Amino acid sequence: MNSIPDATRLTAFTKKIKSNQLSLLVMGCSLATITTISLFYGLTRPCVFGECPQINQAEQIYEQTEILSKNNVSDAEITLVKTNLELAINLLNDIPFWSNYHQESSQHKNQKQQQKDEN
Repeated sequence: MNSIPDATRLTAFTKKIKSNQLSLLVMGCSLATITTISLFYGLTRPCVFGECPQINQAEQIYEQTEILSKNNVSDAEITLVKTNLELAINLLNDIPFWSNYHQESSQHKNQKQQQKDEN
């Protein structure tokens, strides 16, 4: 008679272990998925590897804006200058802090922000 309760306890214990293993497996897979997605996101941001075209594009926009601002006479052209400067700033905002180009982009961004505030 004593063996029946022992068998029941053993079965309950075995089910509990399997449940814990399943929980650990689900948590491990979830953690691996989140890590993989985060790593993929981080590595696909602009200017993380190789060249940084955003800085070059922002500089081109900035140069075009300087030409416009020297010749501006109308409110429409001033609005266009501000819009172009905002576009250049937004390009530079896309560069993440873990990029090697982040410090350079921050300097360019500050310059463009000052110019935009002056206009």
